[in-house]
Amino acid sequence: MSINYTAGAPQSGGIDPILEKGRYAFRTVGAEQKKSNAGNPMIEFKARHIKEDGTEGRAVYGNLVFTDKAFWKIDQFLAACGKHPGEGNPIEIDTDDMIGWEFEADVEITQDNKDRDRNEFANFIIAEEEAF
Repeated sequence: MSINYTAGAPQSGGIDPILEKGRYAFRTVGAEQKKSNAGNPMIEFKARHIKEDGTEGRAVYGNLVFTDKAFWKIDQFLAACGKHPGEGNPIEIDTDDMIGWEFEADVEITQDNKDRDRNEFANFIIAEEEAF
């Protein structure tokens, strides 16, 4: 049995290397509503590093868990993306609408469950004009 394939242009590289600890620009490229391990509503999102030339690089994954202990992180993320409605104002977050949101974040290096290095969001950066 054979498989038909139309070849594209060969590219060197492959997966972009782990980002060093630091501050980077990101763009969300995927988001999905799920339940956390504890059963709380959660948005799992994927963001790609925006390289200096404007192209997308390494993917970093984040979770926004809707629980009292983590509301600060949701507020910080919304403000970093320029989407925070202001204290006390409700907002409906549609995961489809999150695609393309841009933000800056501090990234750190942690280990996954197989002891491999991976990037994790440590802090979302609130632009001065978004500060409350």
